[in-house]
Amino acid sequence: MYFGNIVYEKTARKSDGYHKLVYAFGRHSDFKGKPASDGGYAVLVRRANYSQNKGGLAWSWRVVEERLPIQDAIELMNKRLHKKVWEDVEKPRKEKKWK
Repeated sequence: MYFGNIVYEKTARKSDGYHKLVYAFGRHSDFKGKPASDGGYAVLVRRANYSQNKGGLAWSWRVVEERLPIQDAIELMNKRLHKKVWEDVEKPRKEKKWK
């Protein structure tokens, strides 16, 4: 169960830390379809549980922190990954000059 969060699995990245955990962004289901400025973002981590029925490990997403503005979620994600993967939203992007 995701506690009402939708996991964006395409944003999943492996950390450079000792345990090599997988982190991803998510968003609370109440904010689905709303603009990014409304917030509601979450950072989730993928963890393993022992499952006797499946005969081994069952993987699930657990909430690290939820209901964050997009900027705070990006900062937390970069901190947890031990590298700067995601750029700041407020920072202006460099325009490419086409020839």
